[in-house]
Amino acid sequence: MNNLITLYKADYYISKKVHNKPQTPPRTVSRFEIELYTTSGSTSVINGIKYPQEKNNILVSTPGDIRYSISNFECYYLHFSTKVELITNTLNRLPKVFKPAELSKICETFEEINHSRSIVNYAGNNLITQGKILELIGLLANEVSKAPIEKYEQYSQNISSACTFMANNLHKHITLSDISKAAALSPSHFHNVFKATNKLTPTEYLIRLRVSMAKNLLRNSDMPLSEIAIRCGFDSQSYFNYVFKRETGTTPKKYRTMQQLII
Repeated sequence: MNNLITLYKADYYISKKVHNKPQTPPRTVSRFEIELYTTSGSTSVINGIKYPQEKNNILVSTPGDIRYSISNFECYYLHFSTKVELITNTLNRLPKVFKPAELSKICETFEEINHSRSIVNYAGNNLITQGKILELIGLLANEVSKAPIEKYEQYSQNISSACTFMANNLHKHITLSDISKAAALSPSHFHNVFKATNKLTPTEYLIRLRVSMAKNLLRNSDMPLSEIAIRCGFDSQSYFNYVFKRETGTTPKKYRTMQQLII
């Protein structure tokens, strides 16, 4: 039976013992990484967004993220991989950085994972470790899902302004910074609030708007695919084809043909 989780590293990290530079070099994350910070004062930069770290913060980084750290810090950490869709989807939905409300069980689970990783490799130890990592992911998912919606009600107008800005600027190259400026929030705070209230990141929401607009143009116009790509804010027709197929399961050309046959 294949592992649900493959653990590569689990330990307690003290950055000043590894390097004494003010900033670590940027690196591309290849596996899932979860960290529990035990100090304050550092900054994690993930995909260009700065997250000031406080004691008891959780960091979740997923494959493909580009990250580095500013200033010294200490944390528990796990590096692992999984091919189970339910697990990857759960991890991808977690905020990059957040502070759990109930910390004791999460801390205990980190320590249990580190302990099971370090002891003699008995026959069942791998299963115990996998179980503890799954438990940790479940605890973090519960923390995020039970966060009261009322917490974000004060930002409803900010989010509405951001959605309007995206809808009105689909043809342009817009960044998270542009969208958060329209919402009058900092990029990192806006990203977290938007994801918590919409269950999508701003980028995912923007892509869905663009694909929806593209579907409308494919159904109701004879516009060339290259022009639709530009109108909908895609950098090239090839990228438009890639995103459209990823989101819908078919290419723009086939989608247009299918709609014509239906009509």
